[in-house]
This record gives sequence, C-alpha cells and structure tokens, in this order.
Amino acid sequence: MEACVIYSRLIGQTNKKLIYPLLHVGFTYADKKQYQQCLKLWLHALKISKLNKCISNYDHQLLKYFVNIFFEIYENSTIKLFTYNHIVKEVMKITIEELLEIRRQLLIENGNMEEKQAVSQYKDDNLQILLYLIIFLSKKSVANIK
Repeated sequence: MEACVIYSRLIGQTNKKLIYPLLHVGFTYADKKQYQQCLKLWLHALKISKLNKCISNYDHQLLKYFVNIFFEIYENSTIKLFTYNHIVKEVMKITIEELLEIRRQLLIENGNMEEKQAVSQYKDDNLQILLYLIIFLSKKSVANIK
C-alpha cells in the first residue's frame, strides 16, 4: 500500500495510470477479507476513471468486482451490512451514469457496427450489474428486518 501512496504522489492522485495499482492493492485487501479498504480503493479507481473520461473494460469489470464483494460480504454473516450503504449507493449511481452515457453513445448515428455492438454489450453488462445491486439491496433489507 505504501508503494501505491508514493506512486500516487509522484504521478498525481487523479492520474489514470493509478487505476491498475489501486485495483491490485484492492484485490489484496479483498483476499484478506478487509472489505472496507478494498472498496475504498476500488471506488477511488472508478472515480479516477470517470474523472479522466476513460470508459474502458476496467469500469465494467470493476463494477462486477463490486457486486461480487457485496455478495461475499452478505454471505459472511459476521459483517454488518449497513456499514457499506454509502458504497453500494455510490456504485449504483456510477452504474446508472454509465448506462446514461451508453444510451447517449448508442443514439449517436456515427460509428461503425463493431463499436455499436461493443457499446451495446456494455449496456447489457451494466443492466445486469444494476440488477445484482438491486438484489443485494433487497437481500440486505430482508436481513436487517430479521
């Protein structure tokens, strides 16, 4: 983690070259079941990506990683789910923003068919991610009622 902090100071905290190291350190925290640190790093990586307007496969993969971690947290009954509310909401907001951007790209008439198919696939992926987040929130709500 210290190396990542030094690297971010050298290149700047919003440099897109920082995304991959943040993901890697986040995976290390996830493997150690330190979800709070993992999610903070991934959220920061996602925000850097959005800030640099570099829509990439990283974003879609990262959103999937969030969903996987949320369900891992849900399955670990010793973790209090409400501590992750703000992160779940932020990921949902970013997913919806992605869907709106994808919609805008699909409405643009220019572009070849391959690009439109790739964008359409991203749309499907993001809809699936949004569905998983809604399922997670509904499971979490039921767990809190019990």
